[in-house]
Formats: sequence, C-alpha cells, structure tokens
Amino acid sequence: MKKRLSIGLLVGAMCVGLVGCGGDSSNAGSDGNGSSASVSTESKSDTETDTETEEASSEESTEKKGLSSVDVSILTEKLPDMVSAFKSDVEAIIVGDDHVYYNVDPVTFDEVDAYISSCKDAGYTYNTDQGSDDTGCNYWAYDETGTYYLEINYSSVSNDVDIYLTDKSKQ
Repeated sequence: MKKRLSIGLLVGAMCVGLVGCGGDSSNAGSDGNGSSASVSTESKSDTETDTETEEASSEESTEKKGLSSVDVSILTEKLPDMVSAFKSDVEAIIVGDDHVYYNVDPVTFDEVDAYISSCKDAGYTYNTDQGSDDTGCNYWAYDETGTYYLEINYSSVSNDVDIYLTDKSKQ
C-alpha cells in the first residue's frame, strides 16, 4: 500500500511539473494583430460531421477496451486489449498525450505472461529486456519504430501489474 501511495505521489508530482512546462498556444496562427492567418475552407456541416465521426470512433474503441472515456488516450490504442487479458478491473492511474500508466489488481502470473506475449505479437520486441524472480517479473521493450516504450512490472507479492506506455517522440 505504501508503494502505491509513493508511486501515486511521485507520478502526481511529475504531472504537475509537466503542466508547468507547457507553453501558451493561444497566439498560435495569429499575425500579431490578434487575427487568424489561416482560412478554413471547410463548411460548418463538414466540420460537424468529422467531429461526430471522431467521437463515435472514440466511443467504439473505448467500449472495445472496456474502459471509460476518461481512462483512454490515443496511446491506449497502441496497447493490446487489457480488459480481455485480465479478469480484474483495469485502473487508469495516469492518462496523457505522451504516456499512460495502468494498474490491474489482482492478477496471476499466467495472465501477465499471456499479456506480455500479446505485446510481443503487437510488435513490442525491439531492444527488449526481461527478468523474473520469486517476487515477480518485468518486461521492457520498444515497438519496431522505436517510438513507443512499453514497461510491464508484475509483483507476485501484491499480485498486481503495472503497465506503462510512453510516446518517446513527444518527450
């Protein structure tokens, strides 16, 4: 429990730090006089249709993953389906544009091992490292492009697994 609390505090501090590093994009695309330099050629109905299509697609993928829309980012789509891989609920700890962190508790070693295999099948096989002992197992790998970094940490002591995915191109 102390481990989860300390991880949660550390991750929260990192998020606060990342928020402070963001720039102000309110002037992006302006000509200095406050007017926009770009002109849209789309009609209002085209834009509304595109937005509705994106929302429907997002809702379908959210339902497919079995997670609420709050718990899903674009990065979640880069992971094999966690909900069907584990019998327990998948809890989103951090969901962002450049990284996601999920926890599943309780899980068995066999469930984690099967999920690692599905991650390998999904292409997370570049520059891998894997280890295990009587306290659990770990798997780290990049996807074939080197853009996405996956880290899976299973603890047999607490019977939980942490799944991290980072988009290295956004860091």
